[in-house]
Amino acid sequence: MKVQLEHPADEIKRLRRYMNDLVSLLALPAIWSGSKPCDIVHTLLDSLLRMLDVDFVYVGLTNLVDAAPSETVRVAQSQEQMFRPRELCTFLNRWLGDDPQKRYLQERTHIGDEEVSLVSWPLGVQREIGVIVAGSRRADFPRDTEALLLGIAANQALIGLQQARLLTEQKRVAGELDQSVAQRTAELAAANEVLRKEVAERKRREKEHTVGSAHR
Repeated sequence: MKVQLEHPADEIKRLRRYMNDLVSLLALPAIWSGSKPCDIVHTLLDSLLRMLDVDFVYVGLTNLVDAAPSETVRVAQSQEQMFRPRELCTFLNRWLGDDPQKRYLQERTHIGDEEVSLVSWPLGVQREIGVIVAGSRRADFPRDTEALLLGIAANQALIGLQQARLLTEQKRVAGELDQSVAQRTAELAAANEVLRKEVAERKRREKEHTVGSAHR
């Protein structure tokens, strides 16, 4: 059997692109600093669609401090008539299942009339934050470099989402502390006002008593 070797110039070009994509992924957490989870997800999906030869990418988030579980899917522009986001979300929910022990899934399956290669990466040890799924009609998806990029993307997304969750929690705690301080300050101010009035009343009575004694 004859194996067709990649031309050296093409291989160098492919490896150079792969290295650029890798550097871009590693820089994402710094770009995401202070971002909301939804912004992190949108940037991640756009980056993966640009880097990989895929038909769609999906992110499902399950455990956020400031929001309910969410699903976001990006479909390659050339495939928008073939894959509908709502139908994809419904299918992928069934495909992923509810068992968090199934951390990584890879399968060649049918979505509607299309045969698609699906692969998932967990966000967290047991998908406690969510999951990434990428799909392509290519039978060889994912190639080794694609699998590596997707794995790194999942790790970077996990870092960014954990930072966002921590920041949200810090803001919530700070907000509760501010409310508590404001309430306590108001209570002290009210108590001080009562005390001031009591002192003023006591002085008034003492003055009246002194004046009354002088007239006797």
